[in-house]
Amino acid sequence: MMLVRELQVEQLETSFAPLRGARTDLDSNLAPMPLRVAERDDGQFEILDGFKRFAQWRADGRATVPVVIEPATDCAVKAALLQSNSPRKTASAMDEARVVLSLANDNLSVPAIAKLLRRKQTWVDRRLSLARRLLPELQARLDAGELGFSVAVSLVSFPSTEQRRLAEVIRRHALRTREAEAFLITYRAAPDAQTRELLLRDPIAAQPQASHQDASPLGPTARQLEKHFDTGEALPEPLLVAAFS
Repeated sequence: MMLVRELQVEQLETSFAPLRGARTDLDSNLAPMPLRVAERDDGQFEILDGFKRFAQWRADGRATVPVVIEPATDCAVKAALLQSNSPRKTASAMDEARVVLSLANDNLSVPAIAKLLRRKQTWVDRRLSLARRLLPELQARLDAGELGFSVAVSLVSFPSTEQRRLAEVIRRHALRTREAEAFLITYRAAPDAQTRELLLRDPIAAQPQASHQDASPLGPTARQLEKHFDTGEALPEPLLVAAFS
């Protein structure tokens, strides 16, 4: 049974707020649930869940707030931060990425982080890549739900300047996740700058034909590129240009 206690506002710390991104703004339409906190060695309490509620209560001038204390210490506190804000609540992939990066900065290895968070190492690796390599502006879009997780993971394999350009093409053409992934796969496989420029102008050329139920997830241009790589033959320029006409 969880016991609810009242703590003085001065006893509460928000050091982990940056790990939750920009979603700690004031909001008057919040349920009055107790905060989830963890006790520190110095007697203070770190907030794990309820940053917005705490900001609202502090702005309202409350001297004390209700809390539930989680039995977590050291690095396990950051794991509790994700557990308290699991996907069924408000955690995003970037929340996870920020926590994973913070644990890595605490000198935890990928296997150690995976064990602590009860996740696979590939799960940790992907989030480390998002935290370390995805452009900040794209991290913000992922946070806001404007960029899909799988598309973001694909984008980190490109240099920063290309990430911005590719993401803008995906946004401007309103590509869905499957379409965006096909576009990025085709763009990565493109043999030269001319092909990439044509794809940037017409990413729909990377999409499969809707009439083919068993079609490859790649479109006509991608299939031509696949043939080019499989046979080692050069892709005829007229055929390349026709694919985008």
